[in-house]
Amino acid sequence: METRPAFSKAGFFMSFPVLSLIKNLSIQVSAGLQSVKGVFCRHYAGIALQKNRVQILIKTAHHYVLQDHEGQLGGELIYDNADMTNAAIRVEGELLEISYSIPGKWVSVQKEQGASRKQFLAALRPGGTIYLNHCSLRRYYSVRKSGKYNGRFDLVNRKKEELLTIHPLINWKLRGHEYRIQLNEEYRQECSSLLILQAVHCVNCLLGIINGTAVPALVDI
Repeated sequence: METRPAFSKAGFFMSFPVLSLIKNLSIQVSAGLQSVKGVFCRHYAGIALQKNRVQILIKTAHHYVLQDHEGQLGGELIYDNADMTNAAIRVEGELLEISYSIPGKWVSVQKEQGASRKQFLAALRPGGTIYLNHCSLRRYYSVRKSGKYNGRFDLVNRKKEELLTIHPLINWKLRGHEYRIQLNEEYRQECSSLLILQAVHCVNCLLGIINGTAVPALVDI
């Protein structure tokens, strides 16, 4: 059976079977692009970004609870009193005790089987910054007021790269601060619940010093 040639706009002769094959291929490619487009559009629709958002809620003015975007409990930060000299962090069965050791410094210690191991050392510095040393991992961070927004705090590493951003929110009923926290996707694995709660403790101390409810500031913030 002889097939009659068809003339395309490009000036080439193609038989009808070839045209039919090309049409089918174009439909399959188009369907594939639509599925791929749907995958990549999820990030811009906010689905992926929601996983990088956590929040700190308060049960009382001295009891802070870390929750992820699904409302799952990630840890707790509990102070003995309003001056924030002593506190405890509970994360997945682990207990860290925070104490105001010497002027301008807080030490976090983990106790296991009668032994104590230093986990974090926080030190107040001029300019509204608290240096945070993760002793067990030998990592160094800073919690500082954002240069762009006065009501925002950033946790940065030694290279000044932002790991997370903390936005304070006032809970008027319980007379305390809650926080909305945005994690940097690049460092999401590094931002453990323990590190997040330590950063929140630093922000609590800075806000407490500014408001006159925490230990007195020994440097100008």
